[in-house]
Amino acid sequence: MIPREIAQARERRMLEPYALFSGDSRGRRHDEPDDEFRTCWQRDRDRVIHSTAFRRLEYKTQVFANHEGDYYRTRLTHSLEVAQIARSVAHALGLNEGFVECLSLAHDLGHPPFGHAGGEALHAKMADHGGFEHNVQGLRIVDRLEQRYPDFPGLNLTFEVREAILKHGPTGPDAKSPEFTPMRPPALETQLVDLADFAAYQHHDLDDGLRSGMLQLEPMAREVKLVGEALAAAVHQHGAFGEQAGRGGQRRGGIRIRVDVVGRLAEAPRRGRTHPPRWPGAAPARRPGSRRGVPPRG
Repeated sequence: MIPREIAQARERRMLEPYALFSGDSRGRRHDEPDDEFRTCWQRDRDRVIHSTAFRRLEYKTQVFANHEGDYYRTRLTHSLEVAQIARSVAHALGLNEGFVECLSLAHDLGHPPFGHAGGEALHAKMADHGGFEHNVQGLRIVDRLEQRYPDFPGLNLTFEVREAILKHGPTGPDAKSPEFTPMRPPALETQLVDLADFAAYQHHDLDDGLRSGMLQLEPMAREVKLVGEALAAAVHQHGAFGEQAGRGGQRRGGIRIRVDVVGRLAEAPRRGRTHPPRWPGAAPARRPGSRRGVPPRG
């Protein structure tokens, strides 16, 4: 048995000084006794996983609707892939893995059905009431709409996770709440989840597009530099172009994005950055309720 206090002490010894530490959490809206074994963010993660909103992500569209095939990603599988990338990068950078895993699993809870088209439709319908913003809706879900405990509404997540849900993503800082500090930049762990989200959807949207036949790898290799370089390296390793080389090219492209995330986010503490740097090909910022921007070619 490893009690929570030992887990918190391990964080102090093993994580970088600019990481988040569970022992420094500002706590919860409604007081609860600490868990005997789990840190506060491990407990938050478990509450997110067992929530009804998390299970409903299985039927929410990423790019292809759920009924089009069980191969294509949904919001649920996307969130799992974001968590895997974010945890791997957090481990490499000495950031708090428990926090990034929890936020990764919770970051899309506020998305409606039908992908970003659903968000656009709701934003238009709610124009007279301030519009629709999925980060604000995500916070509303974990604070009020989930009903699992008799003593309080919502999941009663920690302050840090709730603030990170609101500030996650390009539109996050525009989502206001008097409870949080508007000008305080997101923690590095929050920025990391945003970049892991980018890396995951860039890779799996390409994978799903190729599997569906809507995209062809060879024409993309001619027009998109990253795809071309990754495919050329895979063909060199595996021989003539074929399915094996195509899969190898996709994998190499995904690895390149992950390595870029690690390197560029690692620069932030040394250079005093408060926001993650953008790199060529990054999707432009979106207005609330809008579709993701399409990365420029090249």
